[in-house]
Amino acid sequence: MNRSSAVRILATGSAVAAALSLATGPAHAASPTTTITLKVTGCEGCMVGAQRAITGGNPSKITPATPTFWEGTPVKVKSGVATLKVPTANTSGMSFTITAPWQTANFVSNIVLGSARPAGSTVTSSQQAATTQATACWAGTAKTAVTIKVQVVKASVGGGATAASAWATPTVATVGALADTTKGTLGNQEAYYC
Repeated sequence: MNRSSAVRILATGSAVAAALSLATGPAHAASPTTTITLKVTGCEGCMVGAQRAITGGNPSKITPATPTFWEGTPVKVKSGVATLKVPTANTSGMSFTITAPWQTANFVSNIVLGSARPAGSTVTSSQQAATTQATACWAGTAKTAVTIKVQVVKASVGGGATAASAWATPTVATVGALADTTKGTLGNQEAYYC
């Protein structure tokens, strides 16, 4: 093999390596994730899930605006903890579902993240039961790990049905409009739209 052949082989090898690095580079890099630890009191064995559903037209100006719908895999509360790992970009406009084994209501409860109270407010069970408007829409985070404390009580929501009335205490930053509650409880039959 002469010097010219060796240079061509080296150049070809470099071109192939460059092409491979483009194919496996940043466009295919893993998206940043956030580990959300929900410290749940009053609902051992409940299932907790994360959803992101953005109302058509995005009136709350949630960014990024896509995906308009995303849903993670629900996890069981064990020893008072539920841990979810989610794409960080999906946290803005995210809501959390909670389903109790004893729940008989015809909807899935959502964890109330805030109301007219400022973010960081401690909320008692009597204050939550008296809350007439609240939201389950989280403002989101850029952090790699977040802990949210959640309180859950069994709530009678009419017609003999019970639901998990769940809320963050202290409350967290939220996005979007407030919605009417049933005795401080929010829920949905498909997704909680932000």
